[in-house]
Amino acid sequence: MKKILGLDLGTNSIGWAIRDTDETDNQIIDKGVLTFEKGVGEEKGNEVPLVKRRTESRSKRRNYQAEKYRKWVMLKCLIENNPKMCPLTIEELNGWRKYDKTTGRIYPQRKEFTDWLKLDFDEDGKIDFENPYHLRKIVAEQKIDNPLIIGRAFYHLVQRRGFRGRDEEEAQTIMEGSKETGTLGADAIHKIMQEQNTTLGGAFYYDLKNNGKRIRKRYNVRTDFEAELKTICSVQGIDEESELFKRLYKAIVWQRPLRTQKGNVGICTYERYEHIIKGSGKKITIGKKRCPISHPLFEEYRALSFINNIKVKIKHDKDSNFESLNEERRKNIYEKLFFRKSKPQFEFTDIVKLLDPKKNTYDFNYKENTSVSGCPTSTYIKELLGPLCDIKIPHKINEKRNRKKDYYDYEDIWHVLFSFDSKEKLAEFGKQQLGLDDAGVEKFCKIKMNKGYASLSLCAINKILPYLRKGFIYSDAVYLANIKKVLGREASDEELNKIVEGIRLQIKLQKEEKDLIGIANSLIAKHIDLGRHEQYGRYPEYILRQKDYDDIENEIANTIGIKTWNEKEEEIKNRSRSRVTDMYQSFLQAPITRDKALLFNKVPRLDQRIKSYLEKEWGAREESLKLLYHPSEVENYPA
Repeated sequence: MKKILGLDLGTNSIGWAIRDTDETDNQIIDKGVLTFEKGVGEEKGNEVPLVKRRTESRSKRRNYQAEKYRKWVMLKCLIENNPKMCPLTIEELNGWRKYDKTTGRIYPQRKEFTDWLKLDFDEDGKIDFENPYHLRKIVAEQKIDNPLIIGRAFYHLVQRRGFRGRDEEEAQTIMEGSKETGTLGADAIHKIMQEQNTTLGGAFYYDLKNNGKRIRKRYNVRTDFEAELKTICSVQGIDEESELFKRLYKAIVWQRPLRTQKGNVGICTYERYEHIIKGSGKKITIGKKRCPISHPLFEEYRALSFINNIKVKIKHDKDSNFESLNEERRKNIYEKLFFRKSKPQFEFTDIVKLLDPKKNTYDFNYKENTSVSGCPTSTYIKELLGPLCDIKIPHKINEKRNRKKDYYDYEDIWHVLFSFDSKEKLAEFGKQQLGLDDAGVEKFCKIKMNKGYASLSLCAINKILPYLRKGFIYSDAVYLANIKKVLGREASDEELNKIVEGIRLQIKLQKEEKDLIGIANSLIAKHIDLGRHEQYGRYPEYILRQKDYDDIENEIANTIGIKTWNEKEEEIKNRSRSRVTDMYQSFLQAPITRDKALLFNKVPRLDQRIKSYLEKEWGAREESLKLLYHPSEVENYPA
């Protein structure tokens, strides 16, 4: 009897049936369905994520919390002002804003405060204004002697602060409103503001009084709240440079930035270290954070890494070899092609046209359709403020900073572009700090920053760049980047060139060694596959026979290439034969082991070979050699 299980897999069920293929009438001998809960919820017949309600609830809680924080900041400001603008004490405010295990939070219940909230400022039991919007209208139009009235207007302003559009679509919804939710847009109240020549609070007052429209459920723009705050302060004689205005602005208009995501940025490939946490003994990796790809120094590093790798040789000349470009050509390519607004990215064919307009002189080591990244951020800053190295815009020294600087350089300007979260802030900085005119401010605000992070930190890039500027290829520049710490001293240009030559020799020897080890391992594998080690065994006194030497010669010639092998000098050939022979004989003389992996030779690590060279030839210490940078793979430049 043969039985077959059939399964029907669904999103929240599994149907099953068992067939007996020996039956002729009905092969289904058993069946059923297993059901389980869906991975999604259901709302009005539509599937929704199970976390939707939880996310919405959390969002509401955080909005309430943010509003509460703003109120506390505002009340503290009003209480500490002289004269006081709120009939509370700091102790009463602290009872509400600071949680106590025994009493919890106590909302202020003093009569003067509750009357202040009710708009009863003369304590006669009657409201002195029609509503808070009427109060805001009066305070924005005429000078008021009672500071409690002014403070109450500010406290009402802090409860709502309007929206700021994150993108064009959201900004359009805020202005025009939403038909889906029935929410009025800001354009509706802007008409009343223009007709009545009043502030936002005054417009709400007229709309409520004349049209009877509900103030809630409508979009308001944050800039309208900001304008009303400035109007009230101007009418009441509060200077915008005063400490009071700054505190009011921070409570009403300023928005706490999103939690920084710097902690999620990866660690630099080179500047990383193992750190042991005290107590637990747990190891963690710490180090410098990776550099944003929009940084001008990274753009220069990327450009020079590419340019220095370009090699050319004479076309149709078999005897010519690929050679690196001279300094003049490298500089010409960098300045003419990498700072073009029209081409933040371009193809290698542009470089070919620059060096060989008729394309009949040189062969290049890159294909013409290879994509090359320019320096877009540097280009925009350079166009606006001049050469990067010449940018020094004076400003007052900030005593709070460790680095006492009295000017902005291109890195400061990049940091502003990278970190400021609104065009208003950028425009203000461009106008006040950089001294740009209106056209310049507009260009400054439109500078786009490429998103993403490099694999290296700014610290590592700053160490590599000086050698790239000298014309070293990327791999050589990386080896030399931290050579000062490795040697414990500054190396001269002559010493740097010798170190590079030595490292290149070690790389060449490493490649030769790798090839010879591969040949020896191939012979060992063939020996094992033929079962010779089981048939003949191996002995410590085993001596190679003529057949073994023939096998070695044939394996080397076939791996390297018969023509290439025959063209090599006899000294090199003898050295190669000797090395392979030694490894193969060691295998044949070793005792038989069950673990075949141990029979093969391992290729030594390139970084260990280079460290040994620096230790022997240049006196580098073992502790310092840990600081040596080494690229993950050495680039080759084929034709």
